[in-house]
Amino acid sequence: IFPELVKINTNYGHKLGERFSEFRKTIELEEAEGVKDFHSLRHTFSNFFKQKKMQDDPFEQTFGHKLKKMSAERYGGRFPASMCFEEVIAHLDYGMDLSHLAKSKYVPK
Repeated sequence: IFPELVKINTNYGHKLGERFSEFRKTIELEEAEGVKDFHSLRHTFSNFFKQKKMQDDPFEQTFGHKLKKMSAERYGGRFPASMCFEEVIAHLDYGMDLSHLAKSKYVPK
């Protein structure tokens, strides 16, 4: 998603908050009371799957966590991105029609 991120220490997550703030400015979404930061997006994402009891290994990998079971973490490779999309991302539904975003200038063509 963010190919230009730089690995700091052992992960790529340190700069995501800064990048999100920059992105928010480019789309002119100013900080205001009730405007969420990047980390609150993670909470919303995680809670969505928690409430549906779907926090399984593909979710954990997509979320950026190490897999909890030794057999899943140590043996075999990572789940393919297509599987993570099909089993995790494709299930996201916040009850809002966001189809108009597909035509956004920020979506790569």
